Amino acid sequence: MLYFPQFLREYAEVCSRPHLWDKYNLDTDEILATIQVMTNHGKSIDITTQVEACRDPDDNIILALAVDGKADTIVSGDKDLLDLHPFRGIPIIKPAEFLAMFGE
Repeated sequence: MLYFPQFLREYAEVCSRPHLWDKYNLDTDEILATIQVMTNHGKSIDITTQVEACRDPDDNIILALAVDGKADTIVSGDKDLLDLHPFRGIPIIKPAEFLAMFGE
């Protein structure tokens, strides 16, 4: 699992949006626990690659993270990212597909 500090802040902000909060029954403790897992078990990456491939310019940082971190897979439910599958040889899959790889 790769991350960069800006991603963790954005993750917390996105998860706090009312429509996601309600849809997924989120609470602050769950969001903080997920961030803790990322920082304890993930790898922080310094992003140096510039990417301008996504319709949503805000998502280019995720692509750059994957390239600089030599990711095996990008896991996202974001249609703008999914439409780029694969990106520079890196598969982009939905979370359900990722979990299915592990029999979850």
